[in-house]
Amino acid sequence: MTDLNGRRALVTGGTRGIGTAVARKLSEAGARVVVSARSRGDYDGAAHFIPADISVPDGPPRLAAQALDYLGGIDILVDNAPARPSYPVVSSR
Repeated sequence: MTDLNGRRALVTGGTRGIGTAVARKLSEAGARVVVSARSRGDYDGAAHFIPADISVPDGPPRLAAQALDYLGGIDILVDNAPARPSYPVVSSR
């Protein structure tokens, strides 16, 4: 396993299944990890949890701001949330 000491990671959709497994492996490798999902559910992992709904326009920026405040930066992003935004993700310009 790669040494991730000093790295900071954000895992969306991190409270179940693959997201939880990825967050656990990142943490075991030394990274500081934040997981996010709409609800905590049965999540009992050691990573810091931030509730967020990335399917709404203000969800991603709010999550990013909170994760940056907690971690001081983000080196690794695992975009595992199964959201289907109802707003444009990419500008049409």
